[in-house]
Amino acid sequence: MRVFVSVGIDPEIKEKVAEVQDQLKLANADVRWVAKENLHLTLHFCGEVNEKKAQDIITVCRGIASEISPFSLEIKYVGTYPPYGDPRIIWTGVEQGRDEAITLIEVTKRHLTLLTGVTEKKDISPHLTFGRIRTTTNIGVLTTQLHKFANLGFGVQTVDKILVMESKLKPTGPVYSVLEEIKLAEKK
Repeated sequence: MRVFVSVGIDPEIKEKVAEVQDQLKLANADVRWVAKENLHLTLHFCGEVNEKKAQDIITVCRGIASEISPFSLEIKYVGTYPPYGDPRIIWTGVEQGRDEAITLIEVTKRHLTLLTGVTEKKDISPHLTFGRIRTTTNIGVLTTQLHKFANLGFGVQTVDKILVMESKLKPTGPVYSVLEEIKLAEKK
C-alpha cells in the first residue's frame, strides 16, 4: 500500500481553493487539478509499504504527535514551482504557523526516513499542491490568471492532529483513505 502522513485541511479552506481552481480552469491550460477532497499538507511520503510497516509508521507518528502541541495554520498565497522557467506545480502556501509546520515536517521526515528509507531532497516549504501543469498549452493565460490570486488568503485553521493516509492510484486520480487519525499533544 502507498502511505503518506499529512495534515488535513478544513472544508471551508478546501472550498475556497476549489473556487480558485474553477477560475484558473478558464485559462484552458493543460493542468491536472487536485480534487477538493484530496487537498492536504504533506508531512512525509512513505512510499509502498506492507501492513506491518504501515503499523510501524502509525506507532512512530503517535510518538511524534505526543511531542507537538496544536497550532494555528493560515493558508495563503498562490504560486508556482519552480518560480522561474516553465511552472510544473500550482500551490498555496502557509503564512501564520509556518515555523510550527516546518518543525512538524522536519520531525516527521527525520523519524520516518529512518523507518522507511524514503527521503526527499528538497527544501521544506509547507504548501498545498492544487494543480500539476502537464504541458505549456495556454501557460501564458494561466500565469496571468495566477497573478490575480498571488496574495489571496484562504483561511486559518487549527492543526490538532496528523493523518496517516493510504493512497490508491486510479485512472481518474488518487483516492485517499485515513488509516489513522492521531491527535497532537495538549498544550503544555
